[in-house]
Amino acid sequence: MIPNAPTDNLYKFVTFLGVALIAFSSWSLSEATKRRDVAVLEQAKRLQTQALQDASIQSKVADIQALQSQPTDNLQVKIAQTNQLQMELILLATRKMQDAMNDMQPELVVLQHEGDVEMYRYGVGFGIVMTIVGSLCWYVLHQRHQDALLRTQVTTAKLPSNSDRSSVKPARHPIWKRVPLRRRPE
Repeated sequence: MIPNAPTDNLYKFVTFLGVALIAFSSWSLSEATKRRDVAVLEQAKRLQTQALQDASIQSKVADIQALQSQPTDNLQVKIAQTNQLQMELILLATRKMQDAMNDMQPELVVLQHEGDVEMYRYGVGFGIVMTIVGSLCWYVLHQRHQDALLRTQVTTAKLPSNSDRSSVKPARHPIWKRVPLRRRPE
């Protein structure tokens, strides 16, 4: 637990709020990017399945056309085979329409995740701006003056008053700074 919350100064609070926004937005950005990538991969898989369904439908249409162009003696067998191929074609087309309706939702999910990624990128940028502006204002408008007041207090506390100057003895120099005394030759 922090003993004193950094709310004693607005600029300090903005600075720490910006740092928190950067941390939160960075984490959320990575999570949204992962979700978007998964949605894009699922959409690619669906598109591949659609391509297979299209190829299957084209194959059935070609089979029906080939069956109708063949001369056969038994008309009922030809009609039965054509009806069976047409039923399979209708089934494939119905399945494709259902998949197309279901594919609209994943595309919306991908768009939503892309919007989330963009929003979190703006959050990181805004957090950086808040941190820089807050710390600069904190230093320029507040901390410099606090430091100057502290320096003034320290220097006035160190200077003795006129009445105390007579009782103040000069400080002794350390041994390595003492000047050796010269002795007179006798």
